Amino acid sequence: QRHHHRVKLAALAAALVLVIGSFEIGRPGYSVDEEFTEFAVGGIRAHGLPILPSGLLYDRGLAYSYASAIANGRVVSLMCGALLVVLTFAVVRRHVAAPPAWLAALLVATSVPFWATATTARFYAPFLLLFLAALGASGTVAALFAIAFLARLTHELAFLLALVPLLTRSWRSLLATVGGLLSAQAVLFLLHAIDPPRGETMVRQFFLWQVVNLFERPGDRQFGIAFVVMALV
Repeated sequence: QRHHHRVKLAALAAALVLVIGSFEIGRPGYSVDEEFTEFAVGGIRAHGLPILPSGLLYDRGLAYSYASAIANGRVVSLMCGALLVVLTFAVVRRHVAAPPAWLAALLVATSVPFWATATTARFYAPFLLLFLAALGASGTVAALFAIAFLARLTHELAFLLALVPLLTRSWRSLLATVGGLLSAQAVLFLLHAIDPPRGETMVRQFFLWQVVNLFERPGDRQFGIAFVVMALV
C-alpha cells in the first residue's frame, strides 16, 4: 500500500513539473545556445547528419539533436526534467527514509538551474538524468553500459561517469561504464571519418575547452591552459 502511495506521489510530482514547465517552453524565440540545437536539427532533417549552416559537423549532444528532430527540443528537456525529479527521489530513497528523499526531490524541483535546463532546448537536462541514472544503476553492468553510451552521445563530460563505479569499488561496473563511453566515442569518430575537417574541429577545439573548464577557478587565473598546450602539442 505504501509503495503504491509513493508511486502516485512521484507521478504527481512529474505531472506538476510538466504542467508548470509547459507555460515556459512555449515562449517565442530561442537563446543563442538553442539556435545551435535548431541548426543541428535542420541539418539532420536535410542531410541525416547534424551539419550546421556553416558546414560544421555538430557532434555535441548528438543523441539529443536526433531526439529533437523527432520532438521539439524543449519538450524533450521538460520530459527529462520531470523524470529527473522522480529519479532523484528513487535514488535517494534507496539509502535513506522517504522524507529525506522527498526533500531531495523538492530541492531539485525548486532550484533555478533545474528549470533553466528543463525548459531550454539543450542537452543538459537529459545529461543530468543519465548521470543520476548511472548512480542508481550502480552494479548493473548492462544498464551502466547503455547509460554511459547514451551519456557520451549527450555531453562530452560524460567521461566523468567513469568515476562513479569507484565509489562502490566495482571493477565490473567500471569496465561496463568505460566500455559504453568508448563505444559511443567510436560512433563519434565514425562521424568524423565521414566528414574529417569539420569533425576534427569539434574534437580538438570545443571538447578541449570543456575539459579545461574543469580546471578553472571562476574569477581567477585559468589553471587548465597547460592542459590545452600539452594536448595540442
